[in-house]
Amino acid sequence: MTPSRVLLIPLAFACAFVANMASLALPISNLTNLIFADAFHFSFRHFAARMLLPQIAALALTHALFRRLFRAELPARFDPSTLPSPASVIPHRGYFRFAAAVLTLVLLGYFVAPFLHLEPYTIGAAGSLALLLGG
Repeated sequence: MTPSRVLLIPLAFACAFVANMASLALPISNLTNLIFADAFHFSFRHFAARMLLPQIAALALTHALFRRLFRAELPARFDPSTLPSPASVIPHRGYFRFAAAVLTLVLLGYFVAPFLHLEPYTIGAAGSLALLLGG
């Protein structure tokens, strides 16, 4: 059973807004953050720490706003049995695990890079290369 078309609209809005909002907390996520972090000489760790509370506040406000805006479309309870099995939507489980591990290492690498005197792009490029070669 798939979600109704009515339910897809609030979910699409939530995905779009949360994906855009996710760029708030990390200095590498958008150009404004890159400029701001560079101008104030914030490391990845310091920028992420400063933006953690605004990120949480923005997510909470978005959640509350969408719950109110889409209250008629949202069911009172979510039934997880309506979801397809994970195996049916992840055809290459091994690559999925590999990609999750690489992306976790890239995120951790961004925090460690300043201590190793590495630019963030070197961490991102290494992760991209690993994903390319690992596929």
